[in-house]
Amino acid sequence: MASPSDSRPDDSVLISSALRGDQEALNDLFSRYYRFLYFLASRVVGGREDAQDAVQNCLLRAVRNLRQFNNDGAFRSWLARILVNEAIDLLRKRRRRPRFSVGHASSEDERDALDRLPAPGLNPEQALAKKESILALAKEVAG
Repeated sequence: MASPSDSRPDDSVLISSALRGDQEALNDLFSRYYRFLYFLASRVVGGREDAQDAVQNCLLRAVRNLRQFNNDGAFRSWLARILVNEAIDLLRKRRRRPRFSVGHASSEDERDALDRLPAPGLNPEQALAKKESILALAKEVAG
């Protein structure tokens, strides 16, 4: 909520204006939270480019679903939940990408060595720790 000394409009005012088609209100609303979202994304996905992608995907989803936002809650928390979901999706997609091409191995021994490597990704303990840290971060952001 805006204080008397703060001339910035409240989120709910910007949301209402954006829903009526005011692009400037939408830009103001998202620029208000961009740094927060980028920081959160970088904590979840790690890399700069992946964080930017997660934020962009988050904002696109928020635009598409803005009418579904329940104005009783905090817009910042709503955006954070979308961002965490987008970041997790991005991590899942990244894990599915091939890390190297087996087709370029120059000998049978190299192919055999590649076959013996463990599958990329997290072991169960690492996956649980990552999930717990993401949930704790999301809870901290929402609370």
